[in-house]
Amino acid sequence: MSEETEIKDSQLVRSNQERNDAPCLDRFTNLYSRNHFQLYLETELTRSRRYYRSFSLCFIEVDYMKQYYDSHGREEGDDLLRFLGDLLKTNIRSSDLTCIYGKDEFVLVLPETPKKGASMVAEKMRRAVETYPFEGRDTQPNGSVTVSIGVISYPDDANDGTELIDNGNKALCEAKRKGGNKVWV
Repeated sequence: MSEETEIKDSQLVRSNQERNDAPCLDRFTNLYSRNHFQLYLETELTRSRRYYRSFSLCFIEVDYMKQYYDSHGREEGDDLLRFLGDLLKTNIRSSDLTCIYGKDEFVLVLPETPKKGASMVAEKMRRAVETYPFEGRDTQPNGSVTVSIGVISYPDDANDGTELIDNGNKALCEAKRKGGNKVWV
């Protein structure tokens, strides 16, 4: 094998490795994917256990998203979700992680953030969404696009990834049950 062929093979291997190591992004929203979130959660749990640190998760769901789709169509609804993802990303620290979690759900990972700090971040997010002048917001209940947010923290609310996700979903459901446009801690 020539030296040139070896170099090209080496470059191809490195290129493939870099592609495989690239963060898993959701093509629709350009946010980190649910799969990436689950891998990152395990990494964050390991780090937090090792250094005796806390971290928090914010589970976020758009209130009345079906109604928005019904009123404005699929394309505008999809645009709203993409914009919401961008809005969430711009309102957190660079060390935090924003992921798409479901069709109209997001999750934030807030390293080194205890529950009290996370609840303040969540309330800031809720207000930012509620007050943003989204196109078509007038067709939504109360004339604005809103979100419900469930906040949980490690180690206060759970000790493993599955339990954190379950408790985060329960907190989110409680925020929605209380009428939406709420933060439930």
